[in-house]
Amino acid sequence: MQYYTFRVLFADGTFYYARKTSHSELPPECDGYYGTPVTHKAKWETTIHCKDEIVLYQTFEEMAVAETALIRPHLDNPLCLNECCGGWLSLDKITQIGKDNVRLKRGWFSISTEQRREIGKEVGSRMKEEQKGIFGMTREEKRELGIRNGERCKTTGTGVCSLSPERRTEIGLNVFERKLGVHALTTEERQNNARKASMQKWISTHPDFEPYVSTAAGLSHWQRARGIPVSYRKKLEVQG
Repeated sequence: MQYYTFRVLFADGTFYYARKTSHSELPPECDGYYGTPVTHKAKWETTIHCKDEIVLYQTFEEMAVAETALIRPHLDNPLCLNECCGGWLSLDKITQIGKDNVRLKRGWFSISTEQRREIGKEVGSRMKEEQKGIFGMTREEKRELGIRNGERCKTTGTGVCSLSPERRTEIGLNVFERKLGVHALTTEERQNNARKASMQKWISTHPDFEPYVSTAAGLSHWQRARGIPVSYRKKLEVQG
């Protein structure tokens, strides 16, 4: 019995990691097995490929753990043909599943907008009552989650980070014309919100600088002028 992992390397630079439990007496490079791909199957028929990075293991468990360690760092690499590993999916695969669900009206997309709103309200209320999900997190944990998600959007170019300046301007004008968000508020409501914002103070928490207290906007200006990431801050309790 042989347990081994390997990489299939294609002539165009793409690659695929796989594992094999082999009963063959032939060495891994000669047993004729090149993986069992679920996606990109045509690549094996149209592109010259070979095995490399072959590693033998003593047990199935060792082999399975090693395969996961090989694939996960490359899941979002455009040259990697693996789309999933140990319950993890690549961003391309997640996007494809989302588009398929929209097109085929599956799951969440099979119900009406009104039904989605009702479900959202019901689930949100229940989670708030039971202090689960984001409602079970401390303020610091929520802040860290926001920073982590923001950095991921920057790195992957997703969400708002995928929009061009022109597209952002277009969205802003659309929100203004449709009277959404802040534009749906009356003048009095905006003034009240502005007063509340001016009362709310934040403090810089960067260890290399003396603490500095200001409004959210004022602290952002102060931190940027000193090259301090704006994530180094803490909201103070509103006084009065």
